[in-house]
Amino acid sequence: MTDDVLTRLRSTLDIGGAIPEGLSKVWIYKGRILAADYRSPNGAAFAFDITVDGSTATVAVAGRDDRSREAIRAACAEFVEPVPGTHKLRLGTADLDGDGAAESLLGPMRRAHRAIFDASVARSGAVEESTWTHDGVSVNYVRRAPKEDCDQIVVIFTSIRNVATDLDFDGPDGKYLASNRAELVFVHDDHDTAFCYYYGTNRDDQVARAVTAFVRDLAERRGVGLERVILTGMSKGGAAALIVGARLPGATVVSLVPQVAIGTYLRGRSEPFLETIAGSRTDEAVAWLDGVVPRALAEATNRDGYYYVLTSPGDDNCFDGLVEHASVAARLTALNVLVASSPRAADHFSTLKHLLPTMISLLGVLSSGLRPDLGSVATTTARAVAPSRGALRARGPVALRAASLRRGLLAARAALEGAKK
Repeated sequence: MTDDVLTRLRSTLDIGGAIPEGLSKVWIYKGRILAADYRSPNGAAFAFDITVDGSTATVAVAGRDDRSREAIRAACAEFVEPVPGTHKLRLGTADLDGDGAAESLLGPMRRAHRAIFDASVARSGAVEESTWTHDGVSVNYVRRAPKEDCDQIVVIFTSIRNVATDLDFDGPDGKYLASNRAELVFVHDDHDTAFCYYYGTNRDDQVARAVTAFVRDLAERRGVGLERVILTGMSKGGAAALIVGARLPGATVVSLVPQVAIGTYLRGRSEPFLETIAGSRTDEAVAWLDGVVPRALAEATNRDGYYYVLTSPGDDNCFDGLVEHASVAARLTALNVLVASSPRAADHFSTLKHLLPTMISLLGVLSSGLRPDLGSVATTTARAVAPSRGALRARGPVALRAASLRRGLLAARAALEGAKK
C-alpha cells in the first residue's frame, strides 16, 4: 500500500463532515489513515484506523489507554468485533471499487463516535479537575494525587495542541507519567481564543502572574517549599516553564526544546498566537515577543533553582537562542543544558521526539527528590552522556559561566557537524 493510494482515499473521505463534533487529528501514518479524538468530553482517548488490502478497506477503532479501551468495548459491543492480537475493534469494511465505499467507512465511524461520546468513562479516583482564580484570571487544571509518601509536585504546561483542553502526556491518566510518584498538575492554556504561552494577552503578563500565584498556593496547601516543585513542558510548554519558573525562587525547571525567541517561532507558523500575546503581527511585535524569555531569565528571582534545558543544534530557535543569550542564561547558577548530538535530532520536532524519553526519565529522577548536576553542557548520543568540564553550579563570575556555556554549545554543534562528514 503506497502513500499515494492512501492520500487519494483520504481525499475522498470527508471525515470532518461525517463527525461534526470534530476530531483532534486526521493523518496518514505507517500505511494507514488515522483519525484521532483525544478530547471527548468523558475523557476517552481513541483513534479510528483505516487500512487497505487490495481493493478492500477496513475501519477499526482503538483506545489509547486501558480506561478508554474498556469504555469503547462497552459502548460499541453490539457492532464491533475484536481484531486478534491487537487492541483494535473492527467496525466494518468497504469495497473501494464499488459504490458507496465512503459511506461504508464513515457510517460505522459516526455510529461508534456517537456511542463513545455517550459512554460513561470511569476516571481514576486520584484525579480531579478544578479552577483557581487570581485577580480575575482563572487557572484551570487537572490534578493527579501523589503516590505513597512523595512530597514532590510536577506542574505541566502543554505544547501547542489542536484545542486548548488537550494535554501533553495524555493527561493524568496517560501512560507516559504513570510511574511518576509526584503529584501531577496539568495546567490548561485556555485564556483566549488562541494560546498565550501562559504569559498573557496584549503584552500584559496577567496569566503568568496568576499561574505563579497558583503554584505558590499549591505548594502552601501541600505544606512544602518551592524547592519541591518542578515546572515542566515541551516546546510552548517549555517556554512557559522557564517564564513561570523564573518567578518562583527555589523551584526546579525542566524545559524540552523551548522557544527562546517566541515571536520568531510564531511568525509565519501560528500568527494568531503572536497577535494574542503581543497585540499585533508587526516586526516590532515579533521583536518584543522574542524578548519575553530572555527578559524572564534576566529578571529571574529564581537564580539558584535547578534548570534543565534539553535541546539540539538542529533545534535552532532554542539552541541559537542559548548561544545568543548565554550571558543571561549564565545568571542561573544551577543551569544544566542537555544537548542531543544525533542526526535524529535534526529540527525542532525531531529533537522533541528524540529527547522526550530522556525528559520523562529525568522527571522520574527529580520526583524522587534528587537534583543531579549535569554540567553547563552535557552532550548525549545513543551511547553515552558526556558532561562538559566545569558545571555552571560551580560558583564564579557570570562572565566565566557564560563563556563556559557558549563554548560548550559551540563544541557540541561542531562535534555533530564533524560526525556528519
